[in-house]
Order: sequence, then C-alpha cells, then structure tokens
Amino acid sequence: RHASDSTLNRQQISNACKRKAVDSIVEKLSKIIRKEVSNYANEGNLIAPDLKLIARNIHNARMHCFPKLPTSRKEVHEILSLLDIKTNRGELFLYENDALN
Repeated sequence: RHASDSTLNRQQISNACKRKAVDSIVEKLSKIIRKEVSNYANEGNLIAPDLKLIARNIHNARMHCFPKLPTSRKEVHEILSLLDIKTNRGELFLYENDALN
C-alpha cells in the first residue's frame, strides 16, 4: 500500500523544515514553515492538521539539540562543576559552586 501524494508532500516539507530548524535554532517556527511550504508545488494540498504535525515535528527536532534538564540538585552541581563558563573578560563566571548548601 502506497502513501497518498498529500502525505508524501507533507513528509517532504516536514523533513525540509526539520533540517532548517536544527540549522538555525533562533528562526521562528512559522517563518520556517512558510518558506518551505512556498518552495513546493503542491502547497495547496496541506490542511491545518498537516501544518500542526509539521510544527510538532520541528519542535521535537529542536529539542534534540538541547541537553536534558537536571532532575536533582546533585546533577545540577555536577554539571556546573564540568562547565567552564567565562565572562567576556575571561574571568570565571561562577566563582563558587557550593554543593553542600
């Protein structure tokens, strides 16, 4: 059984949007979707649920670029001790990581 043309079109647009979204994290979701939809010939076949699926796929692809949030205080302090955050003057940004308090 083959997928319909509208499904294939949606998948192509979705994949292109996901690539663009990961490449440029700061660009707005709606702008990415609008650009990619205008590049395809069968853009009139998309309906509102298709656009919602594309937006959700973009969001999921972007979330893979970010690290997971720590779930405990211990994890927070471990991560802070591993990071070497410096100011624009080259000084350490976090002077003291007090894991006990």
